[in-house]
Amino acid sequence: MKTNRTLLIAAGLAAAVVVIALVVAFWPSDDESADLEGTSWRLDAIVVDGEELSLIDGTSASISFADGEAQGVGGCNSFFGGYETDGDEITLGPLASTEMFCDEPTGTSDQETEILSRLDRTSDYRVEDGRLILADASDDLLVFSAV
Repeated sequence: MKTNRTLLIAAGLAAAVVVIALVVAFWPSDDESADLEGTSWRLDAIVVDGEELSLIDGTSASISFADGEAQGVGGCNSFFGGYETDGDEITLGPLASTEMFCDEPTGTSDQETEILSRLDRTSDYRVEDGRLILADASDDLLVFSAV
């Protein structure tokens, strides 16, 4: 009798573990890749080698996604190009941009070159806690918040 009870408890626990595993596997998560179509984002930070770099005061950058096109502002110039996603992978570009010279505030042009270069190298993305995170192969990041 005690053996049967032990087997029933073990079977019940095993069933509970399976149910929990299935719920976890299929429960929607903010960490899953999201559909970017129709979204707009403002750049908050660039993360290089784990160090977060803030944007130069007085500058802003953004990106939006619509109809298979990515477009935005790199800090001074507008950029645009195609985008495709597959799971958590993303391909941007080729990206083109206007070519205005921006010298105020100091460093704006260099910052914009860095941002556009990182967008060209982006390979993965995720939406996490209301933020869009674009990563390249070396795990350097562009971190955006929803607009």
